[in-house]
Amino acid sequence: MDKHAVALVLNSLHTFVAVGRHMSFSKAAEELCLTPGAVSHRIRGLEETLGFPLFHRFTRRIGFTPQGEMLFSVLDRSLGEIAAQIRNIDNQKLNGELTVTCPPSFASVWLMDRLPDFRRRYPGINIHLYSRNDLVDFEHEPVDLAIYYGAGIHPGLHVTLLLEESMSPVCSPAYADSLGLWGDSRKLKDCVFLHDNTPVPNAPPYSEWQNWAYAAGIGDLPFHRCYSFDRWELAIKGAVLGMGIAMGRSVLIRDSLFQGELVQPFPLRVPSLTSYTVVSRQEDVATPRIAVFRNWLLEQLEPGAKNDALRGPELGGLWDGVLSGLGGDTLPVERLTAEYCHTGGKPPTRS
Repeated sequence: MDKHAVALVLNSLHTFVAVGRHMSFSKAAEELCLTPGAVSHRIRGLEETLGFPLFHRFTRRIGFTPQGEMLFSVLDRSLGEIAAQIRNIDNQKLNGELTVTCPPSFASVWLMDRLPDFRRRYPGINIHLYSRNDLVDFEHEPVDLAIYYGAGIHPGLHVTLLLEESMSPVCSPAYADSLGLWGDSRKLKDCVFLHDNTPVPNAPPYSEWQNWAYAAGIGDLPFHRCYSFDRWELAIKGAVLGMGIAMGRSVLIRDSLFQGELVQPFPLRVPSLTSYTVVSRQEDVATPRIAVFRNWLLEQLEPGAKNDALRGPELGGLWDGVLSGLGGDTLPVERLTAEYCHTGGKPPTRS
C-alpha cells in the first residue's frame, strides 16, 4: 500500500487506534461520537482494504491479531511523534528573551516565588527582571512589559488590570501590645511611623498614610517621629522588627499576617487609589512571549484575589465615630479573623 492509499484510509486508521487504545468498540464509539455499529463497520472496511484481520472477536471482548498489534504499535508511536513535533513547532513562537520591569516590593514579595512555575511551563523564554519604581520609556527602552503600581493611566499603551490593593496600618504584635494600639487611634500619637516615601512616582509625602487617615476620620498624624525609606519592603521589615507602625498593602502583607509577624491593630482597610497593572506597547499585545507572560500573571491570581480575599471591613469614605477618640463612646472591636494572628491571645476588649 502506497502513501496515497494510506491517506485514503486515515479516518479508518484513526478509528482503529481508538479501538485499540480502549480495546472496546463501544468506548471507542463514545470517544469518536459514533455508534458502535459505525465503528465496527469502519474496522471491517479497513480490514478488507488492508487484506488482513486486525482484531480477534470474542463473545465479551476483543484482542489484537499479530498484524493488528504491529500496526497499532506503529500508528501509536507515529501519532506521538507527530504530536511532539507539532508542540515543538508551536513552542518555537515561545522562545527568546523577555525583559520585564516591576516595583521592587512586588518582585520580592509576590513575583519571585511564582517565576519557577513560568520557567517550568515555558522553558524557552528567558526572563530578565529589573526592579524599579519609575515609569518605562517604551519608545527608547528595550523593555517588553512593565508591571506598575499606580493610577493605571498610560495613554498610547496597552494596560491590563492585575491586582487591586487596600491599605491598613500594620506592626508587630508586641508593638501593638506595648502601646495599647488595639482599635485606639489616639495611641497613634505615640507611634514611630515607618514610611515608603516613593510608593508611586511623584507621590506627595506620606500619601498612603494621609489617605488612610482621611477615610478613618483622623486629623493630622504626628509624623515628627518617623523613618522613611525608598522601598516599601524596608518599611515592612522595620514593622516586623518592632521599629514602629507601617502602612501595609493587603496583597503583599498576606503572608506576614498569617505567619503572625504582623498584625492590623485597627479594624479598617481602605481601598488604595492605586493598583497593579501590566503595561506593554500596543503593537506588542499579541507577541506570543509577551501574551503568555501576561496571561500567566493573571492565572496566578486565586479566585477573588483581584479584590483581595482577606476578610475585614473595607470602606472608602469617612468612618465617623468608629475608632476611639473620634466622638464615639463605643468601639466595635472587631478582630479581623486570620489577620491579627495575635500570638499572645485576643486583643483587649473595651467595655
